[in-house]
Amino acid sequence: MSDTAVAALRAATQGAHYHVDAACGRFDLTSRAGYRALLTAHARALPAAEARMRALPFAATLEPRLPLLAADLADLGLAMPPPLALGSDEGAAGAWGVLYVVEGSRLGGAVLAQSV
Repeated sequence: MSDTAVAALRAATQGAHYHVDAACGRFDLTSRAGYRALLTAHARALPAAEARMRALPFAATLEPRLPLLAADLADLGLAMPPPLALGSDEGAAGAWGVLYVVEGSRLGGAVLAQSV
């Protein structure tokens, strides 16, 4: 992706990133309850997101994160919560957008891990 395309993508999604950062920033990751709440919120969104990503053939090569998240919740004594529904299907473009968000959350997770 060119630098121009990356800049355009960042500019177009900046507001959404702000809202996600604000929502995730409300979780106190220094407490067990806060960490459990963050994982539960993530577990509500991830099933639909991973299902939408499967519309992209190469996404089948990516290791699903849902089993790892379910194992983390189980280690904390929690079951998987009811999943959220994902908005309207926007075809391949929507699947790419979901992939961008899910894979971007890996980076966000690495940043959060450093702060804990």
